[in-house]
Amino acid sequence: MNYSYVMGINNIDILKQNNFKIKYFGNNYGVIFDDNKIELFEKYICETLENGFWNEYLGKDGIYL
Repeated sequence: MNYSYVMGINNIDILKQNNFKIKYFGNNYGVIFDDNKIELFEKYICETLENGFWNEYLGKDGIYL
């Protein structure tokens, strides 16, 4: 499993539609996803993250930026 705290996005629907586990923290999100969804998550973050924010996620081998 992989875990991320996501800030600086406006639309989490793509991840919800692809069965990512989402927990809401106000305007931010906790996201949990399997290894087979890493590529989709990284693409989503690259395409939707607003300027001034960054993202990382914890996976089985460490932290990925």
